[in-house]
Amino acid sequence: MTDEYPPFRLDTGAREQPRDDTGAMAARVPAPVERVRWTAGRVIALAFGSLLVLLSTAPLVTGGLALWADRFARDADGYVTAPVVQVFSPHNAVTSEHVVLPPAVGWSGAKDVVGDVRIDVVDSPGVFVGVAPSSQVGRYLAGVVRATVHTPGTASEVDTIPGSARPLPPASQAFWVASTVADPVWTPQAGAWVVVVVNADGSAPVRASVRVAARAPALLPVALGLLGLAVLAAAVGALWVVWAMRRTGRPDAAPPAEDEGG
Repeated sequence: MTDEYPPFRLDTGAREQPRDDTGAMAARVPAPVERVRWTAGRVIALAFGSLLVLLSTAPLVTGGLALWADRFARDADGYVTAPVVQVFSPHNAVTSEHVVLPPAVGWSGAKDVVGDVRIDVVDSPGVFVGVAPSSQVGRYLAGVVRATVHTPGTASEVDTIPGSARPLPPASQAFWVASTVADPVWTPQAGAWVVVVVNADGSAPVRASVRVAARAPALLPVALGLLGLAVLAAAVGALWVVWAMRRTGRPDAAPPAEDEGG
């Protein structure tokens, strides 16, 4: 009972605020799920892009090695040196197979890539190495038993040419265009050439460690070109892969919301 009118009043507690289920319902409804729709075009783009990215590794590695060689594998004279090749034969001479360079019209471009070539003998005293026209070498070694190496350093690729004569001292011959006795540097030019390894006195057997070096003036441009090609191929391939994997923008239908009223 109160002093206010009416004297009796039922207290039901705090007044309930109106419910707004909009936010709660929105929170319970999951967002639409976007999925990649794998059409034939997307599959082809993914395969093509992945292949381009994979193929880009070859010029990337080759270009990286060429760049490393140009920057770090040159000696004090600017030559890029190849690994040492061990040459051995129980006979009186060892020759390479004929190195045939095309006429100047076709060789001029390659000559700018290779540049001067130098032949060194490493820790092999008394051994002569020279480069000469194949016709002159044929006359010089006529009747001399010798080994012809088709793949340097590979014993299975050696042919033996029979003979019984002993070659004249090689330093006494005037047809060498480059040799370890005179000038070991050879500027490649058109023709058929042979590299000869023989003891200074023409005796057998022949044992030597030979190393070839080249100036390779175009090594840096070639390296940069290969690296650029690799980056371009990888970028194009990545774009194809991204396009294939991108969302379609057409979400799947959302699941129906639950009815709170039962």
